[in-house]
Amino acid sequence: KVIRTTAEQAHADGTLPTPIDGDFPAFGKSFATLNDDEYELIHAIATERYHAICWITEPTAEWESLPADL
Repeated sequence: KVIRTTAEQAHADGTLPTPIDGDFPAFGKSFATLNDDEYELIHAIATERYHAICWITEPTAEWESLPADL
C-alpha cells in the first residue's frame, strides 16, 4: 500500500510517470517485475546518481571517498 500511495502521489506531483500496476515504472513495466539484469542496471544508475548528489552537495568531497553503501 505504501508503494502504491507513494507512486501515485509522485505521479500526481509530476515527479514520475504513471505508475504501472500500483508500482514505480521502470523499463516500461512495474519495478517489482524487473528481471535480474534490469534490476542490476537500475541499481547501478541509482548508485551513480546518489554519488553525484553527494558530490554536488559536499563540495569538499573527493569522488572516490563518497559513501557507496546503497
